[in-house]
Amino acid sequence: MEERQFFLSIKIITPDVFERHQGFDLANFDNPKYPLSEIPHFKVLKNETYGAFKSMVAQKFGILAEQIRFWVFIIRENYTVRLDTPLTANFLPMTMEKVHKKISVKQNNLRLNMEVTDSPIDGKVVLSI
Repeated sequence: MEERQFFLSIKIITPDVFERHQGFDLANFDNPKYPLSEIPHFKVLKNETYGAFKSMVAQKFGILAEQIRFWVFIIRENYTVRLDTPLTANFLPMTMEKVHKKISVKQNNLRLNMEVTDSPIDGKVVLSI
């Protein structure tokens, strides 16, 4: 119980997982068809910055942090799950707790889509998966 006060749970949909996804609704990622072992799961300190989190994920996957952009999943009024907005450089100095409160206060955990490009992302919002 005390652990939840300090940590945030984050599931990341990688390009590989996204590519194997079938169907239109992204809620299916929580389906038993996609075992949790196939969806990378991170526990991060709430007071860690988004920039530090992004660097940690980049290192884990052997990718430059500048080649990664995370997109937020939202649950719409009709209970479908869709990609919504990218986390831009403005989020880098924010704590993960502030990021969570700003983008998905209705969800206990964060679910993010990881966009990976061949070259550094320069602020353009182009989903390349």
